[in-house]
Amino acid sequence: MQLQTRLIRISALLFGLLAFGTYGFVLIEGWAVMDGIYMTLITLSTVGFSETHDLSFNGRIFTSLLVVVSMIGMVYWTASVTSVILGGELSGTFRRRKEVKMIFGLTGHTVVCGDGLLSRTIVDQLVKQNRDVVFLTKCDQEIAYLRRMYPDVPVVEDDPTSELALADTNILNAHSVVASLESDVDNLMVAITCKGLGTDILVICCAQCSDYASRMLKVGADQVICLNELGGRAVASLVTESTSETT
Repeated sequence: MQLQTRLIRISALLFGLLAFGTYGFVLIEGWAVMDGIYMTLITLSTVGFSETHDLSFNGRIFTSLLVVVSMIGMVYWTASVTSVILGGELSGTFRRRKEVKMIFGLTGHTVVCGDGLLSRTIVDQLVKQNRDVVFLTKCDQEIAYLRRMYPDVPVVEDDPTSELALADTNILNAHSVVASLESDVDNLMVAITCKGLGTDILVICCAQCSDYASRMLKVGADQVICLNELGGRAVASLVTESTSETT
């Protein structure tokens, strides 16, 4: 059962008990709604405050029934809330342990440092080619997307420009690193960090600006894809092909 569904059911239970008790006191005793709400709350919470008004015989029977129902309901509520809290924490802990074990069992994998549509496309293509991928990002939105769309792809939730974060991806045993962050500066830092490890790992960087593309090559990046130039060439090629077909 999903967390959201369980929380909705727990909330519905509490409101249902409150509405049931209030309606009962108003119907049976003829009290005002606020008196019914107050009496229901002190009954559900078992705080032991005095009754708002004297109860009739039928009112006492209803109150006894409400006490029994509320005890069962509160036990269920307590168990559900505890399960939601512990379940969320434990599932997150187990997932992280599983991912760490998976990551450090890989050899020749690709580390994708990214955020945004480009990174998603890269991961999608690598997965389709049956390549082992580890995704490194600090973007919560990307983490949620990867967990949902690619549950078998391990995710390291940290800053891609950090050497320690890259170490958590088992980078020393990786085949390649793809720096596809939206910031050219961050991609440059990833290239510098990876090449500073002294390994022969293949470093591929994406860049928006040609100036940063040249800097990435200077610090040792093996391949740099300048997206604006690549896109411009593709568009110009389409125009040329279209012109040739019409002449």
